[in-house]
Amino acid sequence: MASGPRGSWSEWPVDHFLRTGSIGARDGAAVRWFHAANSRARAAEAARSDVHMVEVDVQLRGGHEEPVLAHPPDTDSDITLQEWLAQVASTAKGIKLDFKSLAAVGPSLELLGRVGPALASPVWLNGDVLPGPCGSCAPLDARAFLRAVTASCPEATLSLGWTTAWQPGQDTPSLSGQERKMCILWKTCSSSEKTLIKVGFITTFLSHRTLNSKKPLESNAECRAGNAWPCHALYCEPL
Repeated sequence: MASGPRGSWSEWPVDHFLRTGSIGARDGAAVRWFHAANSRARAAEAARSDVHMVEVDVQLRGGHEEPVLAHPPDTDSDITLQEWLAQVASTAKGIKLDFKSLAAVGPSLELLGRVGPALASPVWLNGDVLPGPCGSCAPLDARAFLRAVTASCPEATLSLGWTTAWQPGQDTPSLSGQERKMCILWKTCSSSEKTLIKVGFITTFLSHRTLNSKKPLESNAECRAGNAWPCHALYCEPL
């Protein structure tokens, strides 16, 4: 059981929402997601909906100003991260911040820290830290991202991924050996209580041998429910 509001930040969504009575069984597919709530209209729709977790994309307005909710190539939005955090903290929903620039990480984590006890649900912090198939955006600097997140928000679940523009229906892409690099990065995350990795389109990564000293915990709802981003496929937990 979580101890205090920030203890909820590190809970697996399926465990948290089962504990709070929002779902009836420990089934990841029961956890509903809302993706890309990157505008006032989308954020309001997510807040009104019956979803459990809301994902937003975060970067700096114009590349150098305050954090806003926007997905490249957009660099502006009609809603700032600060405004959205205040809104979502008044709900019982968990959040996922998908950082689209390293410069946005520090200011965003400062804003997240100010929300503090008002946010008592799972918090995921995602960065695409390695180049992946079909990816057009440069990955975040992996070690800088890990340092910032683990130093400022060790209670949150750390999410690591590859840049990719792959969509369901396309041929399954190859990571060309990037799995091993991700494993090495993953093993540096011992200060983060829980870590997940986007691995839905690589079957070899699902083996215990490949994961070595780590173990897969359970399939993620986003994969099992067939949502738009099946690459979020594995919960992972240090042994």
